[in-house]
Amino acid sequence: MIHGSPENVTPLSLRAYGSSSTTAQGSMEVWRFQITTQWKESETTLFPKNDQREDIANYRAISLLSVGSKTFTKIIHRRNMERILDDYQPVEQASLRKNVSRMGSRQAIIQLIETSCEYHLPIVPVFAEYKKAFDPV
Repeated sequence: MIHGSPENVTPLSLRAYGSSSTTAQGSMEVWRFQITTQWKESETTLFPKNDQREDIANYRAISLLSVGSKTFTKIIHRRNMERILDDYQPVEQASLRKNVSRMGSRQAIIQLIETSCEYHLPIVPVFAEYKKAFDPV
């Protein structure tokens, strides 16, 4: 039994069934459409990245989840994420789409710069520094 797994499901018990893991997963409450309260809760712990523990930027937040919750999330993710990214992702976000190169985005930026120079229009490139824009914790 793994500590922090209230539903008494361990990763080894799920792997023990091999390809017939649906038998092991079928015994979990989620397949009866009842999600346990343990699946809705997580414990977030801060781990230091290096020895400089005074700065909060040197910490990494890790959420500890139950085994059943992680397994269920992985199954849902595998079934749906590829379709969601391909079908609902805007064309403008080409770098997040499957089998799409970022070269198209680079070409679009180059064309925008060339057109602005050709018509003597001012262009102001803006780059967001996400490390400063968003809280890392």
